[in-house]
Amino acid sequence: MAPEPADVLREARDAGEFRAAVEAILHLAVYVGFPAALNALGVARTLTGDEHRERA
Repeated sequence: MAPEPADVLREARDAGEFRAAVEAILHLAVYVGFPAALNALGVARTLTGDEHRERA
């Protein structure tokens, strides 16, 4: 997957709009294809893992 989704999701997380970004991915799954949406959700999951590691 291209690095751009990670950058956009990281910016959304930092702006407090991470949940809205994940919901947008789910809504777009029909249009972009389920595999692409799963890849984007995987990137989102790694970012939430980074957030939890930073807090610990």
